[in-house]
Amino acid sequence: MSQAQDQAPAGGLDDQKQQLAEDFKKIIADAEQLLGSLSGAPEQAAGEVKQRLEKDLTEAKEKLQALEHKLAQAAERAGQWTQENPLAALGLSFGAGMLFTLLFLERRG
Repeated sequence: MSQAQDQAPAGGLDDQKQQLAEDFKKIIADAEQLLGSLSGAPEQAAGEVKQRLEKDLTEAKEKLQALEHKLAQAAERAGQWTQENPLAALGLSFGAGMLFTLLFLERRG
């Protein structure tokens, strides 16, 4: 796999994660508006907000499913890479462990 292929999904995942967070904020805002409209507003306004909320929730679910699928693919590629390059994976794990150990020891004192 080329380096460009390895890096492309990560940026896409960050973008999708940000979009998903924005969608959930939109759902929360619509839910708050729905609650406000239910406390005395006409039925029509509540129905419109409910439809928007349902639409936003459906879109958020679809995006979450797509994100889960991409994460599963990334995990599968990482597993393949580990099987194809066991020594590099071992070295990477060792280096990460040493880095975390040094950071932990520095914090302790």
